[in-house]
Amino acid sequence: DIKKFESLIILDIDNFSDINDVFGFNFGDELLKRFGEYLRENYNFVYRIGNDEFAIALKDKLDDKFISKLLKDKFEFYGIKIDFIIGASNYKKRLYETAEMALKIALKNKNKKFMIYDENIYQQQKEKIYHTNLLKEALEKENIIPYYQCIVNKKGEVVKYEALMRIKINDEIKSPFYFMNLIKESRLYNDFSKIMIKKVFKDLEKLNKKVSINLSYDDLANEEMRKFILNLINEKNAKKLIFEILESESLLNFNLVKNFIKEVSIKGVQIAIDDFGSGYSNFVRVLDLNPDIIKIDATLIKNIKKDKYKKMIELIVDFAKSYDLKVVAEFVSDKEKFEILKQLNIDEYQGFYFCEPEPFENILKKDKISSKKGNNEY
Repeated sequence: DIKKFESLIILDIDNFSDINDVFGFNFGDELLKRFGEYLRENYNFVYRIGNDEFAIALKDKLDDKFISKLLKDKFEFYGIKIDFIIGASNYKKRLYETAEMALKIALKNKNKKFMIYDENIYQQQKEKIYHTNLLKEALEKENIIPYYQCIVNKKGEVVKYEALMRIKINDEIKSPFYFMNLIKESRLYNDFSKIMIKKVFKDLEKLNKKVSINLSYDDLANEEMRKFILNLINEKNAKKLIFEILESESLLNFNLVKNFIKEVSIKGVQIAIDDFGSGYSNFVRVLDLNPDIIKIDATLIKNIKKDKYKKMIELIVDFAKSYDLKVVAEFVSDKEKFEILKQLNIDEYQGFYFCEPEPFENILKKDKISSKKGNNEY
């Protein structure tokens, strides 16, 4: 029938699997029947095309107003209000495929109830496939490269490094910042993390100073990743290692994170809470993680010349010192910020004012030179 129509709407009942789980399949089946009848009462050409997906076909082109009106319609079944997500298309040559494509994008975007296919979506999907292939190729070749940024003391002496992931794509070094959503969406995140962590552990053997590695909640929530990290710690010298846990991320399983930290701390690994002061900082929960270091969030450092941000940093420093925690300021971009932060009794500093992230070969040369000069403090 699709050849007879100018536009197509596909509706997906939101969270239908939850309804099946809670009320049973018979209830779910009856709901689908009633929902189909409800659509047929209001539209001429209605089809059921999947488990919880229905299609409305139209003889004319559709627009945002038509979809908005459709979404305002209310359907209830035994007091349960049913919502649905919509993908739609006016692209006559491939109505079904393009409407499905629009639906998939709408389902992934939690802020959208509907999406109408256009050429931008086609281009985005094309670019997504292209970049996903590039990321898979980088993974196969293990072109995940640790770069290292120095962390200095009040004298400006390098005391440790932070390992930062870079990806080699088409002979260019790229930050994962541009690809992180796609890496996670493509289920490549754990593979990227493993290679990064494995390479940092290998570099650690040649360095005299400590190195910190970022761990996200995704890393810690993955049992396979936790075992991978713990096995590496058992094989290597962990006393030069710091794990940075992002404070800005929601720790959905707090006890899991807490137990992991306890286990690696016994091996000599230090724990830093990264981005502290962002989101909903909870001093009690942070103390419960028993960290060694607090890294102040970049937003506070960037705005340090404003009184309220400066006072917030002072509060964090006072809190940290009360519990014998070391404080690191990130994103220190100029001498003026450095001088202000020194007056606030910050212990260590990181940012482009001191150095940019560099490949391991560069860091190794500097590390050997500083070691000969006797600058070995951590």
